[in-house]
Amino acid sequence: MALNIYDTLILHSKDKESVSNSNTDFIIKLKKSSVKLQYIQIAKIIIPLSYDNISASDGNNTLTIGGVLKMLPDGYYSKDTLLSELNAQTTGFSWSFENESRFKVTDDTSSNFNFVPGKLGIILGFTETSYSGASSYQAEQYPNLAQNKSILTLHSSKLKKTIKEDISMSDERLNLVSLIPIISSHGDIQVWEPHFHKLYDVSNVNINILDFQVRDEANKIVDLQGKDIIIVINRIKKKLEES
Repeated sequence: MALNIYDTLILHSKDKESVSNSNTDFIIKLKKSSVKLQYIQIAKIIIPLSYDNISASDGNNTLTIGGVLKMLPDGYYSKDTLLSELNAQTTGFSWSFENESRFKVTDDTSSNFNFVPGKLGIILGFTETSYSGASSYQAEQYPNLAQNKSILTLHSSKLKKTIKEDISMSDERLNLVSLIPIISSHGDIQVWEPHFHKLYDVSNVNINILDFQVRDEANKIVDLQGKDIIIVINRIKKKLEES
């Protein structure tokens, strides 16, 4: 069964409506068609893998050391840049690598301090929720700084006539694309094309506006640091019978 493609739209998140400042949670108007459309399909998504591995939104940027809460700036850290930032943020304590690059923290002035690593501790390799009674603590495991997203999902709200209607019905979401596997490295631009181009029947709705969201495997909206994503959509009048 062949497809009678009416046109192909290249949608840039930077061309979103002004009601959103996000490039992963945005509304975009589609060019009006002059014919009755039956289907749409996602042909391609181009997405920069520019998210942070340590951030306030993920809740993994804080630890409590010596009774004082410390907060690291959002960013994508390597093992060495994280070590440098920990030493800069925790005055009076020294961070180092011991036993094949496992993190170790030492109090420079006391023989006994408390340490609560929080979610950041998981990245650093600490397995306990709190430590006390010593002048230094070493992570039980090696650091896990990859923190890469394994899956991204593109959602769209149901198609409406106006922005106002679209926002009011934003709880009724339709998955236009799901389970986009991340196969590129952080900092790369990934081009994703589905092996099977699913058709979405839009014969009974208006295709003037789409409200897109990009979410990770935890169903959280992904922060791509303002980088633009591109979504390529085919609009189809009808299927053509094969001769």
